[in-house]
Amino acid sequence: MRTFATVTIVALILVAANTPAIGCSVALCLNHGIEMSASFRVHITTDDKTLPGVSVSVTSMVEGDDSETRRPALELQTDSLGEVQINKLQPGNYWITATLLGFSAGETCFHVNKKPLHPKSSFDFTWGDYSEPTRAVAGSLVVSRAGPDQNPIQRQIHRVDVPVASAQIVLTNALTKETYRSATSSDGGFILPDIPEGTYVFAVGEHITDASDKAIIVKVTANASRDHLALRSVETMCSTGLEVIR
Repeated sequence: MRTFATVTIVALILVAANTPAIGCSVALCLNHGIEMSASFRVHITTDDKTLPGVSVSVTSMVEGDDSETRRPALELQTDSLGEVQINKLQPGNYWITATLLGFSAGETCFHVNKKPLHPKSSFDFTWGDYSEPTRAVAGSLVVSRAGPDQNPIQRQIHRVDVPVASAQIVLTNALTKETYRSATSSDGGFILPDIPEGTYVFAVGEHITDASDKAIIVKVTANASRDHLALRSVETMCSTGLEVIR
């Protein structure tokens, strides 16, 4: 007789995502995550500065016959100190997520015990850790198209990059929320001159399918090794996004 061990998958998911998800992903939670106090603080930073205006949501996990369902518990935004205070959660299992301008600062599961054992009193998340550094916001934008081959498989293997003309470019400062706008030229080129140093969301607004997913985080800094961003629109089975052509 063969005995099968019960395997428990994943203790904690902590996502510091800096691009929209490109591909399929499933967030799992082992043993209901870490233990938190019924009341706790959430602190979010970027570039070692506090980050206001981040959406922080807490959802409760309700176990069903075959799966777990998340139900909204509360929705808050970080204050000028980059903080929110969660108060008096009932004992149970939860998820917490923090997002700004469509990008995640973190996502993790946790639980609150009726009789606390060793609870934590705070969450600390960082937004924009994996931004693309550049000295200037200038470059080119292409979209990947199926190749000319008559064989459908070969068409996908031998894809071609096509410049994207007249696409709207929107650059948003993560701290100040100030926006800058431009458009790509006929050859897909773009430039937003005299952008102050800082961390921004670079988004493509038009002329690409699912344009709301076409965004990356860029960090404008004099210490960057490049001053040109070559960007490609990409698509997968699950989502779409932008990638930097290395």
